[in-house]
Amino acid sequence: MKVLVVGDGARENALAKSLSSHKVFALSSYINPGIKEVVDSTQGEYFLGEITPEEVRKIISRINPDMGVIGPEDPLFRGVSDEFRKEGIPVFGASKKNARIAVS
Repeated sequence: MKVLVVGDGARENALAKSLSSHKVFALSSYINPGIKEVVDSTQGEYFLGEITPEEVRKIISRINPDMGVIGPEDPLFRGVSDEFRKEGIPVFGASKKNARIAVS
């Protein structure tokens, strides 16, 4: 199973480690050494870039993940999880509409 983890903090590091029995891919705005270690050990790929729906769409198109996991709230506010759903890919993360309740 291929899993795309979105985010670059400690939460995403823990999520990546918990998913390490699968092939882990990651999208972050900077390299998190813990996530990188998991990605490398599972023979995934680490993508650096702005965490936007457009960037996620490109990566989904490239790697065709089986599942997505979004850690931080900001990408949810931008609608990143909606890109997975548009492609029929299960994702852990609220839709843009539902994430609005957490916006301060």
